[in-house]
Amino acid sequence: MKVTALLASGALAAAANATIIEARLDSVSPERHMQVSVNGGDSYRTLYTGVNNFTVTGGDTNLLGPTFVGFCIDLGQTIHFNQSNLFTVTQLEDAPLPGSGMGVTKADLLRELWGRHFSPAFTSTQAAAFQSAVWEIVFDSGLNVHTGTIRIDGHDATEDLANDWLDSLTGTSSLYAPVFALTSGQTQDMIVPTPGSVALLALGGLIAGRRRR
Repeated sequence: MKVTALLASGALAAAANATIIEARLDSVSPERHMQVSVNGGDSYRTLYTGVNNFTVTGGDTNLLGPTFVGFCIDLGQTIHFNQSNLFTVTQLEDAPLPGSGMGVTKADLLRELWGRHFSPAFTSTQAAAFQSAVWEIVFDSGLNVHTGTIRIDGHDATEDLANDWLDSLTGTSSLYAPVFALTSGQTQDMIVPTPGSVALLALGGLIAGRRRR
């Protein structure tokens, strides 16, 4: 049983019952401009690829703190700088929206990717590699940014690091990070860390309860 993922989902379900966050995208930094294809390399577009930095402007202003970071899990919609957006806190496996969600298998890969490799001190190459790996997991059936539906080009070191990190994913549930999604019908959905101390305390309580049993 993937206990870590189940506990994270349980804590999130309790903390995120139709919770709304209003947030403004201030910057994508650190980042690299990468060439991204969603059709197996038939065409490419240049995208900011890195850490999305947000300021909370309304809704539940306590859940994520005044600022937070996230990574895009939605290549079907756009997001604009300096514009407030309404997001709904959503379990990761049920995102992105619109759509039926990525499912538990992909969500667990993202949890492991975050648990193994996320750092608040990313370089531009690391930030772009992490975002590239996120897109590969969510939108492709494989785990290589050079093959399949999603293909990413433009900087060899970024591409190689993304593939190295994807190769490291082994389904080790003890490394799963408690992450969740912010979803919107009008703008890009994001993967973000589990909200605030309340959710973390809830998660700790669930773990303790299971241990006592």
